[in-house]
Amino acid sequence: MAVSGNPGLPAILELDACIHDGFVGFRDLDIQRLLPEFFYYVLLVNKEANKSQSVGTVFMNLTTDQIREFMIPLPTIETQRAIVAEIEAEQALVHANRELVRRMEAKVKAAIDRVWGIGADVPMLSSGS
Repeated sequence: MAVSGNPGLPAILELDACIHDGFVGFRDLDIQRLLPEFFYYVLLVNKEANKSQSVGTVFMNLTTDQIREFMIPLPTIETQRAIVAEIEAEQALVHANRELVRRMEAKVKAAIDRVWGIGADVPMLSSGS
């Protein structure tokens, strides 16, 4: 999780990595009690609240003491899995809707271009002529 620059922004690393002092790593999570994906979404939901606690004049930073005070809900693993599945299903719908909007905008543009003869050998009159 970023602790400076954009404090509170979480990420899940897919591989071992070194991090610098602008981040904090949550290693050795007990995945029998806390799913990394659930933990990620808890941090993401609380990003703005966590960011508002940051201190500093030029760069806002979260301190390790502040991070130790984070309260993380701990429902059962089954409930965590259900919550993660629900969030991921909704994100898939959002992505699909964005793709649908992109396709529909392209179709509308193509229809307007056909109506106006754009792309065809149709003479165009400039408003200054």
